Amino acid sequence: MPNKPILFVLVITATLLGIFSYQQWRGDPPVTRTDFTIPDLDGQTRTAQSFDGQLVLLNFWAPWCAPCRAEIPMLNTLQAEYGARGLQIIGPAVDQLEAIQDFVRDTAIHYPVLVNMPAVMRLQDSYDDQRLPLSVLIDRQGHVVFRHAGELKKNQIAPLIEQYL
Repeated sequence: MPNKPILFVLVITATLLGIFSYQQWRGDPPVTRTDFTIPDLDGQTRTAQSFDGQLVLLNFWAPWCAPCRAEIPMLNTLQAEYGARGLQIIGPAVDQLEAIQDFVRDTAIHYPVLVNMPAVMRLQDSYDDQRLPLSVLIDRQGHVVFRHAGELKKNQIAPLIEQYL
C-alpha cells in the first residue's frame, strides 16, 4: 500500500482534474463579450462591435418582470450620469416585439432596447444564466468584469462603473 503522503497527493490531483474537467464540460460563461447582431426598437441593427471602446452594461429584462421594471429608472440615471464618460447601457428584452413596444410607449427608457427574442435569448444563454433581470458589465477591452442576476442596485454597480471608466 502506498504511503499516506503519496496517496493524499493522488487524491488531491484526481479531485482537481475532475473539477477542471467538469468546468470544461459544462461550459463556463465567456470571459469576453459575446458578439451579437440584434435590432433595436427603431429597427436599427446593433452589433457588439458598434460599442467597442465603451464600458457596456447589458441588462436583460422583460416587461412582465417586476424587478426588471424597478431597475429602469436607476439605469436611466446611470446612463445620464456616466454616458458622456463612456458608459453604454443596452437593454436586450426577452418578450415579443409588440409587448416591448407597448411597455416602452408608456415608460421612458434612455438607452437602446434590443428586440429580437430568439437572438436575445441566445445572447443571454451565452452568459450561462437565464434569470431576469440579468446584468453583465463588459469593460472597454471586451472582458466580462461583473455579472448579477436579480434586481441591481445603484450602490452595487456605480463603484464598478467608476472603476472601469
